[in-house]
Amino acid sequence: MIAALLEIFIILTFIDVIIGFVPDQKLRRHPVVVQLRAIVDVPQKPIRNLLPPNIPFDPSPMVVILVLRMVISFI
Repeated sequence: MIAALLEIFIILTFIDVIIGFVPDQKLRRHPVVVQLRAIVDVPQKPIRNLLPPNIPFDPSPMVVILVLRMVISFI
């Protein structure tokens, strides 16, 4: 059960990353996308705070996905 929830969170993280590449600002302000970003950003904010601010891309989704995959492998 927990593994399935973590898999769903990983999928939501992938969706958020893909939406981040879409240049349409109207899509990014859609209520569903705003709620998705609020949910997915919870574990990413502490990682972003540890990283230097001048890196060219945000590796926090990749770190979250890797950590979740490790947790799933132990379950």
